Amino acid sequence: MLSRISVSTLLKSVIAVLGAAIVVMLALSARDSWARLNAADRISGVANVSGYMFTAMNSLRVDRSATGRNLLNDRTTIDPILNTSRDKEMPALNSLPAALAAVDFSDRDQAIAYFNTRIKRLTDLQERTAAIAQPKSARPAGLGDEFFKEGTAMMDALDMWGSRLV
Repeated sequence: MLSRISVSTLLKSVIAVLGAAIVVMLALSARDSWARLNAADRISGVANVSGYMFTAMNSLRVDRSATGRNLLNDRTTIDPILNTSRDKEMPALNSLPAALAAVDFSDRDQAIAYFNTRIKRLTDLQERTAAIAQPKSARPAGLGDEFFKEGTAMMDALDMWGSRLV
């Protein structure tokens, strides 16, 4: 039977089989590269979100304690450290929902809605803490405690969602 196969047909068959094997190997390599690209994109997105979370949490710790101290003392000037921490904290918090939207994970929409609500509450409380410029007797009672609780809740949320994301 082999005597009936010409050298030309045999060579064409061998080349076709080798070509098919190379195409299959290239397709498998492309699939593997695609999976690695998706993993790298996810890692990059998580690192971006983690950066915003870390910046916000670090500045929020300072903001939470400085706001409480400023509301309790008799001075009517705002401590410069408070403005510095808010200048770092709020851009990071405001960028967080967009960064979360770029990462694919379960409960992403819930996390975005949760942080949008928390950020709005914190922003409203920060506006209300402008009462620091008023005499101590004119400041709303309990505002420091309310701000402390909201700041703590935001830090807990950042910690919880950061852990879930990783």
